[in-house]
Amino acid sequence: MTGAANVAKAAAAAGAKRLVHISAIGADPAAQSAYARTKGEGEAGVRAAFPGAAIVRPSIIFGPEDDFVNKFAGLISLASHLPIAKVLPVIRLNTLFQPVWVVDVARAVAKAALTQVGEGKTFELGGPKPMSMLDLHQWIADAIGRHPTFLQVPDVAAAAMARIGFLPGTPLTWDQWLMLQRDNIVGKGAKTFADLGIEPAPLAAVAPKWLVRYRTHGRFSLNAA
Repeated sequence: MTGAANVAKAAAAAGAKRLVHISAIGADPAAQSAYARTKGEGEAGVRAAFPGAAIVRPSIIFGPEDDFVNKFAGLISLASHLPIAKVLPVIRLNTLFQPVWVVDVARAVAKAALTQVGEGKTFELGGPKPMSMLDLHQWIADAIGRHPTFLQVPDVAAAAMARIGFLPGTPLTWDQWLMLQRDNIVGKGAKTFADLGIEPAPLAAVAPKWLVRYRTHGRFSLNAA
């Protein structure tokens, strides 16, 4: 929050022609989640110090070393190795995301930094289509050739786990739980990749290249992408 404002002030003082601030979909100074709230406050600080800044708000970013798609792929792979009940608990099955490729986000940042198209504007960057939490898990399972049973965790139980900071197989903080109460997708009327002349790649077009390592025989799998 303070760091973002300081960067904007320094850029303005140095006479920088353009500034691109990377925020996140859901940024809101009034949000319950500390993450979303500080993102919103950071945006406000940047706007106050550098009104012409371009602000980009990506949805969940995926790439070869991400900690989202890869984390779920690892959990799905682990659940598939269980000796008896191959079950993976999943929270907030219907929460929507719009996964976006890190390369496309980088292209958007470059376009906003090198041209006037983004000056003073805010862009929400999402992939071609929204996916629910369940859709995402099922897609990853298909991509890596593993099919555990996905078990919905009741909200009451998930909230209790978030209070203690743990969900079986992965940490879950209270702030993350609050963020999962809202869809993480591009808002209606928002400026998007289209306004930057960029067509985002779908998850299926690029992710199988690195998710193959989670398959039973890795790159030697007959069905590897």
